[in-house]
Amino acid sequence: TEPEFRSGHFPGAVNIPLDSLGKNLAGLDTERPVLIYCRTQNRVRASLDIFREKGFRKVYILDGGSTALRASGYPLEK
Repeated sequence: TEPEFRSGHFPGAVNIPLDSLGKNLAGLDTERPVLIYCRTQNRVRASLDIFREKGFRKVYILDGGSTALRASGYPLEK
């Protein structure tokens, strides 16, 4: 979600909320690796299904989401 994204994300990350994900993947390179995550991992599985339906095969899930990033001290962009 936008509030989660604003609270901290990987530098250079692109926010595509789950409710608009399917229509925002057109034109993206399906061969390029993608890392998906959210704050609590609640929407990751649904996102993974959408990426796969659209032909993406190199999709990775960040275990623990942005909560784990923050806890590890990883420098997030706001």
